[in-house]
Amino acid sequence: MSMSSRASKPERNINKGLEIEGCYVEFPFEPYECQRDYMGRVIRALREGKNALLESPTGTGKTLCLLCATLAWRESLKGYRPDKAPATNTNPWSLSNPSAPAASSSRSSGAGSAGGEIPRNL
Repeated sequence: MSMSSRASKPERNINKGLEIEGCYVEFPFEPYECQRDYMGRVIRALREGKNALLESPTGTGKTLCLLCATLAWRESLKGYRPDKAPATNTNPWSLSNPSAPAASSSRSSGAGSAGGEIPRNL
C-alpha cells in the first residue's frame, strides 16, 4: 500500500469547539458529518429527556461523540460559554472555592447504603 492510497488522519482540533444544537461542543478533531449528526441527536435526546437508539459503524467515534456531546449538554445547563468564561472558579464543589458546600458527615442508614448516599445530580 502506497502512502498516497492511505486514508489521511483527521487533523487535531484541540482548542477549537463547535456549536451543535445550541451547545458548545469541545471536540478534539474536525468532526465528520456523521459525527456531527450523532452528537446533535445525543444533545436533542438529552434536552428532551428521551431515550435514543443511535447506530454507527465500527470506528466512527461513537464513544468520543457521546462523551463530548453529553459534557457539552451538561455545561449548557450551567450556561457555560468559552467566550464568557468566568475569571474565577465558580464550581460549587471545587476545593479551591471558599463558598463550596461543607462536606456532610451524616450517613444514610437505609438498606443498600454503603457509606452514604449516592449523589443524584452529577
